[in-house]
Amino acid sequence: MSLFSTRRKHYVQPRKSHIGMIVALLGTLAAYLIFFPPWETREEHQSRVTAKVMQKVAEAEKDNPRLFERSFKVYDSKLTIKVFSSKIFTFDQTLQQLKVDLNNLLNEIETGHEKGVLARLNAQAGMAPVVVSDPIYTMLRQLDDLSIKSGGLSSLTLKPCFDLYDFEPSRAKYPEPKELKTALQFARSTKIIFDDTAKSVFLPKKNSGLDLRLFRRGVALSFVKETLDKAGFTDYFVFFGSDSISHGSLNGSPWKVALPHPVNPLQQYAMVTTGDRALMTSTVYEQGFTRRKQRVHPFLDPTTCEPARPTLATAVIGPDPLIAEALSVSLFVGGPKSITELLKPYPAYEIVMIGPEDAIASSPGASEFMSIGVKDDI
Repeated sequence: MSLFSTRRKHYVQPRKSHIGMIVALLGTLAAYLIFFPPWETREEHQSRVTAKVMQKVAEAEKDNPRLFERSFKVYDSKLTIKVFSSKIFTFDQTLQQLKVDLNNLLNEIETGHEKGVLARLNAQAGMAPVVVSDPIYTMLRQLDDLSIKSGGLSSLTLKPCFDLYDFEPSRAKYPEPKELKTALQFARSTKIIFDDTAKSVFLPKKNSGLDLRLFRRGVALSFVKETLDKAGFTDYFVFFGSDSISHGSLNGSPWKVALPHPVNPLQQYAMVTTGDRALMTSTVYEQGFTRRKQRVHPFLDPTTCEPARPTLATAVIGPDPLIAEALSVSLFVGGPKSITELLKPYPAYEIVMIGPEDAIASSPGASEFMSIGVKDDI
């Protein structure tokens, strides 16, 4: 018998505990739910993370004002907002809500938006008044009052005329004389009836209609100005297409805007120090197409329903964007001879306008904050 035992030794492994693994899995799941909650959409998650980052930035830079700039598309134009402030978190929060509210407002006054108040009002022309919200009612009354004071130059009732055109160059459309004559019957004889008690608006003539396309930017910038002021921003500049509003300064330096020549964009016909004012413009080459060597644009003469001539560009500067916009349209249609009469009820507004062969006309007080004259834009 062997002196050494061949019996094998058996080692019993202790039973493994799964508690640690479970805890680790639960921790991983909890972390995932915190950072990627399944009830959040991707956009909501991004907004939440961005808000946290912006909060940290705001805390780190609360005493360090800087220039912040944001841009977004509104219809066919870019709206750019520049703010000189330390409140970046407040700025971005304000901007998120502003985009939603501004889009809703402009849809309300867009004739092509079926659920908008303007489309409903036009659909009820000749049948029944339409009750509108207080802001829309106030805006329409103000624009109608401006139109009356201008002798109809900034008419709101040109929808029958606008419907005959397509100003998009790829779809260019110009009406026949008979069509213009028919449209004029509905556009010129329409009087808007307002009911201050019911806050309702009525177009008494069937087939008539309102169109605010020429005042869209004034409406938008008025809303942006009100929003920024309520949010407590004191130094800002907002550019929308060729129009702008400003307040305060850029770290002590005044906001300035160059007015490009309507024919040669490498030149400017005025440099404006805007201050706490709106600068609203109308120009022959901003929209439209060329037909028979003449520019077809949406600034229609209410007496003919055809594009007004021969003004090339107007710019009005003053405290209210909507008033400045309406005056700019009126001056573009009425020409230099209309300056004195149009500005009588509005002493806080100044204008500069350019006609054929670079002929420039301006109001007496325009030179206080405008450098006027065609020169290279350097």
